[in-house]
Amino acid sequence: MNVEIKHISGGTQVIGPNGTVHQYGTPADQLTAAIAALFEVVNRNRAELAEPERVKAAALALRAEAGEPRPRKDRMLALLRDVSVGAGQVGAVAGAARGIAEIVQTLS
Repeated sequence: MNVEIKHISGGTQVIGPNGTVHQYGTPADQLTAAIAALFEVVNRNRAELAEPERVKAAALALRAEAGEPRPRKDRMLALLRDVSVGAGQVGAVAGAARGIAEIVQTLS
C-alpha cells in the first residue's frame, strides 16, 4: 500500500490507495489540499482518462471557484460531476472528486 503524507496550508492530507484522501485542518485548508491532490491524481492518470480535456477544464474551474471569497457550493459540485464523468473508469480521480464533494458539503 502506498501512502503519501503532505502538509499544505496548515492542514494535513493523507492520500491512500485509489486516490483516497483524508483531510485534517479547517474546511478551507482541506479544500485547498484536496484540490491540489486532485491535480496530482489527474496528472498521474491523464493517459487513462476518458475525457482528459473535460477533466482539466473542470478541475481548473473548480480551483478558481474555491479561491473566490464566497465559493458557490452548487457550482463546485457541478464541476466535480464533470470531473467524475470525464474520468471514466479511473477510480482514483473519481475517488478524489468524491472526497472533495464531501468537503464542499461542509462549507457554510
